[in-house]
Amino acid sequence: MCIRDRYIKAINKGVIPNISTAWESVIDNEIRRGYESALKLYKEKTDKIYNSKDLPMEQDVLLEKLFEVRVECDRVMRRSTKFSEGDSPGKLFQGYVEKLQEAYQSREAEICTKNAKLSEEYSFI
Repeated sequence: MCIRDRYIKAINKGVIPNISTAWESVIDNEIRRGYESALKLYKEKTDKIYNSKDLPMEQDVLLEKLFEVRVECDRVMRRSTKFSEGDSPGKLFQGYVEKLQEAYQSREAEICTKNAKLSEEYSFI
């Protein structure tokens, strides 16, 4: 439900909508869009690595590739807002950054595990 619809519903019930809550909702939507864009890009890029015929590769090379993907995705996320760390929106932004970091760690563990297994398989050949 968009903000306009929430306002109309609240006004029809005789409630005066809280403007600060509406502003926080706008900020949250913008930050969430940045998070979703960064996460989508991250999944696309890491899927290419995961499904690459270049695996297995040296661990250092793999970690460097993953780091480069993180940097690119972090830029996408940070472009979504201009708020500083101390601002209330900055705290909200930080929550999404933490969610993105968790996604990085989970996916990178999968990729590194696959790389290690393939390395073992190829070392026996």
